[in-house]
Amino acid sequence: MKPGDTSTAEPRELRDPETGRRILQLTSGPWEDYPLYYFTPTVTADGRSLIFHRLRDGELQYHRLDLDTGATVCLTGAQSPVALWRPWSQAPARGVREHLGALNTARDELVYFDRQDIRAVHVRTLADRRVAQTPEDRYACSQTSVSPDGRRFVYAHADREWYESHKTMYPPRETARRCKVEVVDLDSGASRTVVTINGWISHATFYDNERILLSHPPTEQGILMTDLTGEWVLALRPQGPDGSQTCHYQATRRGVMYEFNNYGPNVSRKHGTMGVYDPEARRRREYRVGARITHIGYDPEGLFWFGEQIWEVPRFGRRIGYCPRLSPNGESAFVSLTEPVITYGDPHLQRTHVHPSLMPDRRHILFARGDERTQTNHPCLLDISDLGEARTVLEGEGR
Repeated sequence: MKPGDTSTAEPRELRDPETGRRILQLTSGPWEDYPLYYFTPTVTADGRSLIFHRLRDGELQYHRLDLDTGATVCLTGAQSPVALWRPWSQAPARGVREHLGALNTARDELVYFDRQDIRAVHVRTLADRRVAQTPEDRYACSQTSVSPDGRRFVYAHADREWYESHKTMYPPRETARRCKVEVVDLDSGASRTVVTINGWISHATFYDNERILLSHPPTEQGILMTDLTGEWVLALRPQGPDGSQTCHYQATRRGVMYEFNNYGPNVSRKHGTMGVYDPEARRRREYRVGARITHIGYDPEGLFWFGEQIWEVPRFGRRIGYCPRLSPNGESAFVSLTEPVITYGDPHLQRTHVHPSLMPDRRHILFARGDERTQTNHPCLLDISDLGEARTVLEGEGR
């Protein structure tokens, strides 16, 4: 695959066997196609194009899919010798660093890693430039983000020797030393460390143009926040008294949304908690729901409370659902939108996760689904147009 190579997406229409909802599988083929990591946008600001990974024949590159025409074009020709997020648990691949790319919706650029280089490619013209470089003794170790105004890129990097010494397993988070959160100016390429933490930071996401969300703290799962000064770090949702923790969160215009779960043995998957933290008021609200949410859905407006719930019988799958209403009193209903969605491959790999994201039109949910013909995974759109404006009613909140 090289920049400018084109192909046809070969979409197909399906119906969810349980709910009857229309599903449009956007691509097909004996390879893996999957969006950018779902904490950040993967669709261009005009809603016309999906930016996604394609893993084919041991090579991983970013592509653009034009949603109106089904045409795809390869955007990158990176040559990182170790491209995959979990290289110890899958066949090796070269190319772009997996899940480290971030779409700059303000400028129509995709920021990505090729070896130690941080590069930006314009998703329309394919003009590609080097922005900055990670030092040779450091290793980019987190999923990334671009500030809403398009000016800055944030990522974390760890000691390269420490990261690469873990050949067969996930690096223990608490063993990392001097993991640095780095902010890069996308115009000048100037780079500076905002904060240094003795622990592996695996996600760095802009909340707004000044504040950054980080995860996780060294010894538990949780959400941290800092700003461009790096003069403070705030724990937004520490571990609960029963050991409950939050793993996934979303930066929205109405606060930081998250799921909050007890990950102990024999815990029911039929009950869970969803919450939102308001950084301005330093206040959180949490709601009990009729499902243990594995991944809270991505809605940048923060209006639609949805996510995925793991099911293990009769086969491992991830059910997408939503909450029509949330009440501070009692347990709120979680309504299924799909059957448990089947994907193929190691369930620990990010590309096998459903990762539901609300599309800009607010009439479809983007998610990953397995194609039984090839036993590979592809991006799909779930039709939720019958839900109107895709909005959850928060009882007692006036909205």
